[in-house]
Amino acid sequence: MLTGAYCFRCSNCSARFVHRPLGARNAAWAKCPRCLRMDLSMWELRLYRPSTWMRLKLWFGANPWRCDPCRINFVSFRPRKERYVRPAVEE
Repeated sequence: MLTGAYCFRCSNCSARFVHRPLGARNAAWAKCPRCLRMDLSMWELRLYRPSTWMRLKLWFGANPWRCDPCRINFVSFRPRKERYVRPAVEE
């Protein structure tokens, strides 16, 4: 899941298109496994009960990330891109 083309659907007109959201510039940063967004926040152990595999990754030093639009919690060894600005939508 580092590089490649992914299929998306436009939320306005339901048209399908293929896009490469993961270029070489963004390969080093954490991304949501569901929607591939990079604007992530952190979650705490007292608010979420992770699986054993997630706890093991956290013990080895992974970062706990949360994608607010997807409402998915995941762990990744990659850091968050601090100043990510979502590209403007062309109309």
